[in-house]
Amino acid sequence: MQKRGAGNRRKLAGFTAAMAASCTIVLGTGGTAWAASAGEGRGYALEVKAGVSLVGLGLDIPLVDTGLQSAPPAFNVSGKMLAADIGGAKDSLISLKAGVLSASTGSSLAQNRVETTAGISDINLSIAGVVAIKADVLQSQVHSTCVNGAIQPTGAATIENLSISVLGIPVPIPLNLPPNTGLNTGILEIVFNEQTPVDGGMEVNALRIGAKIPTLADVNLVLGHSQASLADCAAAQGDTTPPEVDITTSPVINADNQDAYIVAGSCTAGDGNVKVTIGKAPKFVTMTTACNAAGAWTAPAANVASLPLGPVDITATQTDAAGNTGTRSVITTKTTAAATDTTAPVVAVDNAAAINAGNEHGYTVSGTCTAGDGDVRVRIGTAPNSVEAIAACGSNGQWTTAATDLGGLPAGTVPIQASQTDAAGNTGTANVSVTKADTTLPVVTVGTPPQINAGNQGAYILSGTCTVGAGSVTVTIGTAPNAVVATAPCDSNGHWTTPATDVSALPAGTVGIHVAQTNAAGNSGTADATVTKVDTTPPTTPSVTVVNPPTIDAGNQGGYILSGTCTAGGGSVTVTIGTAPKAVVVTVPCDGNGHWTTPATDVSGLPKGSVTITVTQTQATGDVDSSTATTTKTTPGAGDAPGSDSVAAIPVGGAWASLLLLGAAALGLRRRGRQPGPQRSGRHHD
Repeated sequence: MQKRGAGNRRKLAGFTAAMAASCTIVLGTGGTAWAASAGEGRGYALEVKAGVSLVGLGLDIPLVDTGLQSAPPAFNVSGKMLAADIGGAKDSLISLKAGVLSASTGSSLAQNRVETTAGISDINLSIAGVVAIKADVLQSQVHSTCVNGAIQPTGAATIENLSISVLGIPVPIPLNLPPNTGLNTGILEIVFNEQTPVDGGMEVNALRIGAKIPTLADVNLVLGHSQASLADCAAAQGDTTPPEVDITTSPVINADNQDAYIVAGSCTAGDGNVKVTIGKAPKFVTMTTACNAAGAWTAPAANVASLPLGPVDITATQTDAAGNTGTRSVITTKTTAAATDTTAPVVAVDNAAAINAGNEHGYTVSGTCTAGDGDVRVRIGTAPNSVEAIAACGSNGQWTTAATDLGGLPAGTVPIQASQTDAAGNTGTANVSVTKADTTLPVVTVGTPPQINAGNQGAYILSGTCTVGAGSVTVTIGTAPNAVVATAPCDSNGHWTTPATDVSALPAGTVGIHVAQTNAAGNSGTADATVTKVDTTPPTTPSVTVVNPPTIDAGNQGGYILSGTCTAGGGSVTVTIGTAPKAVVVTVPCDGNGHWTTPATDVSGLPKGSVTITVTQTQATGDVDSSTATTTKTTPGAGDAPGSDSVAAIPVGGAWASLLLLGAAALGLRRRGRQPGPQRSGRHHD
């Protein structure tokens, strides 16, 4: 019995490394903060450009292209393709087979950076059938950062297990390929780790191949293109932190207080006066009050009788000596009712959980209130990053906010204030504080997993990338109750590899792989993949046979019949009489008694002599049973004329192929403008 299964696919190590968030604003000497106002990034795995249409090639359409991305706002774009097969026809100029194609680009202007990565794994490239290039990985990376008032772009290429041959003859390759290493024969140009400066950044091609073919085409092939740039690196001198100002007292405006209306709040002591504006143009009142040493302010009694009835905006601003301004706005109401009620509502916060990655995008707060005294206004956080929510006070004296997104709040202590104002303008408040944990998720990936088979199931190994400093990686292979769990450390380079793990108990078929990394704050990053486990049951004796095939002669060659045995319920039987290209193929059912018989079949075209008969049956498990037998044909076939079986020679070459060979004698990698270094081969990392 023969088994079928896909071959192992090599992993593309470190191929989807995430954008590192390792720093905030970088400070230079003298307390200067440096910041970039804009940036761009783009990556694509493969692009082919040619002057004419070439058979089998899609031109000028980059594969796995992030597109040109611009910040602000921040961007994080990635893409992946599991395989590529381009060209391959005998008249194709370029033939390319590759494994995983991937590209990603991301920005964080708050961290003064744009990063891009792109590349291909398992490359098998042929140019005109003359030049062959193979590599495990061709990948480019570009980083553009703002440091100490200067844009600092860096780029590199990762080249693993590179080999080049011309007409089957290997070409020695230096161990370490510096930037812009290659050759140029005038007809053929090959450049590895091609680095080109651009405004505020850099472009890197892991590999670029150019072919100038007179009278035919100019071809440019790029594998692994990355670019990243920043628009500027401006300095912001001195203090850049705005004051924190808030409004804590803003009663309803009514007939009793409109002539001497008082607003109060908190402020940053030492950062100057607080400016208060009540109402909007054309009718508003503005005043300035001091921020005392305790960080509080109270505005002078203001006459707001001229303000229109309805909602009234109140804004407080504080500007420090460095020109940084903090602002807080609330909305109250103006009514003509008299304030006969002086009792403030009683409001409390009973349930306010710590903020974490699991609830920060749907956070709720609840508590008690005074039924009939209006809605509860909830403010979470401190200006300018605070978030407000309105909760109805139910008839049972309970309130709960709707799910609120707190993703924009910084980590640390977060104040929560709930307030309720009745119709007479009396306000009751309650204050609590909670903690917001670091909600940054680790970034973890799993490389292309190898197929599980009889050879590796007892010591199966997986690997991938992880976030340095975020703890070990937990790898779950399969599903309960047969799941196997392995733990792998995350090394200083951001990679993990499981120990050899026994997965032989997993059932055959599709196997899920789940990878998780949890940091000290309890935030988990995950990644998933699937792999196939082939049926590892040892093969058994074939159960499909052909019984005593008769000799083929003039009497039966026009209606030849065969029969045999098979596995009942195991699917149809395929009978192949003779060998290619003149074989005759017949598919017949396997009956309930485990027998098969072909209809009368014309085999007169088979050549005279020995004839091989092959029968196969594919089981529901995917296993293929087969057996063979031989017979003899005594009569000549239609194709038995002398010389009829010969194969015509396929012309090779062309004008352009000859021109390529002109540069073959000079083929040998060299640094542009320099003599070649020591001739070595191996893995290449730039």
